[in-house]
Amino acid sequence: MPQMMISIPVTAGVVIAVLAPVLAAVGAISALVTECTIVVEWDAEGD
Repeated sequence: MPQMMISIPVTAGVVIAVLAPVLAAVGAISALVTECTIVVEWDAEGD
């Protein structure tokens, strides 16, 4: 039987799942309003 590593109530998990995209959208909108530059970088070697 697998060991439990962390215990998160279902309600907290649902709240986090609902708020995460909203917070990401707020961050993106605020970056656009303040004329920030968003840069996405990744390792081309695929480590």
